[in-house]
Amino acid sequence: MTEIKRRRPGGGRKVTNTLANMEGILRKKTIVDPETDCWLWQGAKNRKGYGHILMDGRTENVQRISAMLYLGLKEDQSYRHVLHRCPSKGCWNPEHLYLGDNFDNWADRKEDKNK
Repeated sequence: MTEIKRRRPGGGRKVTNTLANMEGILRKKTIVDPETDCWLWQGAKNRKGYGHILMDGRTENVQRISAMLYLGLKEDQSYRHVLHRCPSKGCWNPEHLYLGDNFDNWADRKEDKNK
């Protein structure tokens, strides 16, 4: 497993982004919407608007990390989709996420287009 180490400004201390320390890192770059209770990612986002961050040497979706931390998703379950119950692509609140398969993902996208 390759580790990406980043230097903290002024500290020189190296920090490795692993699943074990990811919750604290995510919370530092998040604001909570008081009306919807969405945990809105304020860090880097892909062109579709989903949050992403480096973890264990690779770019990982913030929603997948949330599912690993709170919903029991295993890292080797790449066939599982992490789907939203809310309309916000930047949300990583585990209460707003659920795990699905290809059919669930297809149905979810079709429903979003009909709104």
